[in-house]
Amino acid sequence: GREAIFEKYISAMRVSATVSPTDFAAATPGFSGAQIEFVCREAGLLCIKESLRNGTPQESVEILPRHFSEAIRSIRQSVRTSSRSAAAAAPLVSGRN
Repeated sequence: GREAIFEKYISAMRVSATVSPTDFAAATPGFSGAQIEFVCREAGLLCIKESLRNGTPQESVEILPRHFSEAIRSIRQSVRTSSRSAAAAAPLVSGRN
């Protein structure tokens, strides 16, 4: 399930020992594999941006649980926004022809 997908992507990343695929799987009910992949990639990008801003040496950079949490919030927000946009754009269905 989702935990295995998180494990697959996290295994290729430099993450903190406190990162738990189990916790992230529990926090992402209904997420597709593509959304989970996006969460992992986004967490990595958030970490890189933060390390560049802070001047953290590359060898000591680790992706933290908060990077994943922020990425999960980001995708949830984008899904809600796109759902609202799709609903607003959908034509009204009338019983009359």
